[in-house]
Amino acid sequence: MQENIRAAKLNNIKDVIAGEVIKSVTVLPGELVEEIRKSSRKAEGIEKKVLEGMLKNCEIAEKENIPLCQDTGIFEIWFELGRESILKDINVNDLFTEAVRQGHKKGGLRDSMTGPPSPVIHIESSNKKNTRVTITPRGFGSENYTKLHMIDPNATFEKISEIIVEDVKSANGRPCPPYMVGIGIGGTASQAVELSARALTEIDFKFTDREKDLLNEINKLSHGAGGMGGSITALAVKIKERPSHIAGKALGVHIGCWSNRVRRFFLEVS
Repeated sequence: MQENIRAAKLNNIKDVIAGEVIKSVTVLPGELVEEIRKSSRKAEGIEKKVLEGMLKNCEIAEKENIPLCQDTGIFEIWFELGRESILKDINVNDLFTEAVRQGHKKGGLRDSMTGPPSPVIHIESSNKKNTRVTITPRGFGSENYTKLHMIDPNATFEKISEIIVEDVKSANGRPCPPYMVGIGIGGTASQAVELSARALTEIDFKFTDREKDLLNEINKLSHGAGGMGGSITALAVKIKERPSHIAGKALGVHIGCWSNRVRRFFLEVS
């Protein structure tokens, strides 16, 4: 999923980012496509047909350079500024906003916002030489089911798991399963939600014991692919955690649809 992309001149960076914006809505991460393919081999009946349809959707979208989903969403971008990047001397917010709008126009993407396309941008420093960029279009078929819970600071993970499973259960298959479920625990309320969104960008299907246990519990809900019933309600659970305040604990839950679109790359500027 991660690539190294070189922009010959600073003026080319906007074009590079605009191109990646388009790819983020037309090309699903290969690791995710492969996981859907594995699931389709195990599935039966209508669930198998739904998964095969998703794979066909991916094939057509990439081949024809058209969006995987009609909802191209709001772009959320994490920008990890490299220690030697000349980008630290420019207004990154303006650059990325202009690039997203350029990508929208060039790619013929549907306008999903009440105003001009405006990405949500997170900027942080990095010890790496080059700058790492993560782009994810957040569609609202699943974004609408995001939850924030402020819970007892002494809550056990068993209790936290019960809350998360209930959130997925109440979604009742509407956010287009099989899901990627992102969990953020700790910090402030806003940080927990941001952590849960960022967790959805980790597409490696390597799970901790807690993630495996929670994934198993979610799949017992039997929402199945497309919400049509079956054994594959979720493909992954990813948890990101930060220290909590002694007086409370924040829990963010993001339910990502099957088309969990992510584009990650290192941007090298020369």
